[in-house]
Parts: sequence; C-alpha cells; structure tokens
Amino acid sequence: MPANQFRSFARRLSLALGIASVMWFSHLDMARAVAAEHSEYAAAIAAAQNARDRDARVRTMANRLESVAAELARLQPVGAPKPSAASVQAGTGDTEPNALTLRILSDVDELGDFESEIEEDWRAEAEQMAESGVDAAIVARHEALLSEVLSRAATFRSLIEPLRDTRASVSDVSASLANLSDWFAGQTRSRAWRAIDKSALPTSFATLDDVAAPQEPETEGALPPDSITDPPGPGELAETPDAQFTPAIQALAQSLGGNPVAIRNWVYDNVEFHPTFGSVQGADQTLLSRRGNAFDIASLTLALLRTSGVPARYAKSIVELPIDKVQNWLGNVATPQMAV
Repeated sequence: MPANQFRSFARRLSLALGIASVMWFSHLDMARAVAAEHSEYAAAIAAAQNARDRDARVRTMANRLESVAAELARLQPVGAPKPSAASVQAGTGDTEPNALTLRILSDVDELGDFESEIEEDWRAEAEQMAESGVDAAIVARHEALLSEVLSRAATFRSLIEPLRDTRASVSDVSASLANLSDWFAGQTRSRAWRAIDKSALPTSFATLDDVAAPQEPETEGALPPDSITDPPGPGELAETPDAQFTPAIQALAQSLGGNPVAIRNWVYDNVEFHPTFGSVQGADQTLLSRRGNAFDIASLTLALLRTSGVPARYAKSIVELPIDKVQNWLGNVATPQMAV
C-alpha cells in the first residue's frame, strides 16, 4: 500500500474510533443518568408504600383498640363513674364477666406486639423527619410522644394481664374489668371545637350600626307532605358515610336494647349541641366527642337506629329560639344582630 494511501486510511480509522469512543461514553452517561433517575423514582415509590403500610397498621390497631373500648363501654359509659366489682359481677348477657373477658382477650391477642410495631414505625418517621430538615424541636416532641404512647401501652398490658389468670375467681375478674374500664374511660378522647371566652381575648368584635335585616322565618311546615305517610325502604336501613355502623355505635345500640325511645333519650342526655352548620363530624366522631351540630346528632341517631334494624331518615324542620340563647350558643356574641 502506498504511503499516502496508508496515511489516509489511518486518519479515517482514527476518526472512526474517536467517534465510536464519543458515542460509547455518551451512551454510558445516559445509562448512568437513567439509572440514577430510576433509583430516585424507586426510592420514592418505596417510601410511599412504607407510609401506606404504616397507615394501614395504625388503622388496624386503632380499630382493635376501639373494639376493646366498645366492650368496656358496656360496663362504664362515657361520663359514668367507675363500676364496682359487684356490679360487674352481676352482669348478664353481653356484660357477663367471663364472656366479656374472652371477647376482650380475643381483641388484645389480635393486636399482637403492637408496641414494637409502633416504636419501629415512629422511629422510622423520626429519621425521615430529621433527614428532611424538620426542626429538631419537632423531632424531639415526636420522640416524647412516642415515650408517652409506650408508657400507656405498658399500663394497658399490666391491666390486661390479670384477665389471663385462669385461676382467678369471678369476683377477681370483675374487679380487673372494673379497673380496666376505668383506665380506658380516663384516656384522652377527641373533643370537638369549643368557643373561646371572648373576655379572655385582647380584642373584641366591633358593633355594626347598619346590618342586613334578618331573614323572615318560613311560615309553612318544612317537612315534605309525604314524609310521614311514605313507607320506609331499604335506604332507611342502609349505612352511609355520615351514619356508619362502627363497633362503638353497634355496641351502644346493643346496650340500649335497640329500643328507639332508649336511643333517643341517650342521645338527648349525652350529646351536647354545637352551633355549626352541615355534616361536620359524622356519627362516629360525634359519639367519641359527645358534641355535634344538628346534622351530626341526626347522623348519630340514624346510625344507632338503623344498626338496630329500625328504619330512620333525615327530616328538616324549623324551630324558633330566644335570641339570648343563640348569642350564648355562638360564644356570647356581643349583639343579637351578630348572632343572626
């Protein structure tokens, strides 16, 4: 091969190898970028799945603990004093001590080692919070709350343990049930919003001189003419998002014998009216907080009736209230005009 042809071939070969090298490294960089992006995406998916799994475990534990609380509410309804061992021992049916103990222990056994699960999940959350740059004070409060939860769990276990003693007499079992129910009754329960005392605030509402005239009350009946004569259908026994048949609601309905009059009287005597509008809480939260507006109280009443097999439907009506009562319910507002 002549020298000039060889040099031309060498240049072409060198150029081809250089282009191939550039293309190879380019594809390598792209592969690395795709791998890095996929790794971040996979990590995000795994974190989201872990969060969903933790939420599912928390919901499961909460439902089982709520089932225990519902059983104990048969002995000591919210607001009632601690039952005596003798009164617990005298229970029959659903409140018979031995049968009640077996149901409670079944729920507790389904909980498993929930303290370890809680601690593992909460510490994982604390690590994620710290890695995300959350303020150290917030992470510390998270740890303090975990210590409080574990302390309550230890107390719960110590109160459950006497119920497992197969040698215990009925009176001993009854005393243990009374102690457990009283401890559950003393645990923090969620409470609905409460109005702040206006006198405790640094400012107050201004009094308006010109306000819109209050709406004239309707003079005709608000109930549909066929609401009484229309026979109930399957919808009047159905569970709805606002009137759910939770274990606590079912247990309360059973304790009241499914009697409509007893259900109405219990709601009237135990649930506090709260002046808001619309379905805010639903039946279950209203039962827990023992407060609710007209919609919430109606949902709780419907849930108790329907789970007892009594058809029930919502109905709307109009009532006239003294203006001073309305001012008081709304947090002692300054003027009647502000209340309406």
